[in-house]
Amino acid sequence: MSDVYGLSGGEARSPISVSITSGPTDALERAKNMLAGIDKGFRNALGAAIRRTGASTRAFIAKEIRQEYYVKASDLKKHTSIHVKPDVGNGFARVEIRFTGTHIPLLEFDTHIDRSGKVSTRVKRNSSRSTLEDAFLQTMPTTGHRGIFERVTEDRTPIREFFGPSIPQMLSYNTDLQDKIAEHAQETFEKRLDHEVSAVLNGWR
Repeated sequence: MSDVYGLSGGEARSPISVSITSGPTDALERAKNMLAGIDKGFRNALGAAIRRTGASTRAFIAKEIRQEYYVKASDLKKHTSIHVKPDVGNGFARVEIRFTGTHIPLLEFDTHIDRSGKVSTRVKRNSSRSTLEDAFLQTMPTTGHRGIFERVTEDRTPIREFFGPSIPQMLSYNTDLQDKIAEHAQETFEKRLDHEVSAVLNGWR
């Protein structure tokens, strides 16, 4: 996988997705049975468990990704959406985690511009710093967006921006991390659902 991409704005905004599905679990069926006599009890417990699983999974991903890539947790959150949902049917239950994200602007990685305007960058922590000979820092006058650009031709325009990979791309090339995320999501979901069931039964919700 290339670390640096020269993309137009339209390409950069195109979402990329990857899904991770945890293994079967009986937590959902157990919760349904325990809350069968309480109006909206299962729905409320399930919704709360999903929200907390999503938040926990996002934090877990940020921690794992930042061990490999030079990227801030706030930028990971800004450029990535995480959708967590249970899937129950035919006696089988699973939790699906779907990641949708765009390429992260190269300026948000370990990118430096020296006094002469020369741009050097490093996306992964185990990679060496690269110099982008024809790149320059530019603030777009219409939007105020700052980024690293290059000219497509010898003319002043058009220009295109440099980006690093998206979170889905980082994950798609790392099956070990996908497995760790799926395991974390499943364990978190089951624990949170049990907690939310207890909360409903005890009148805390």
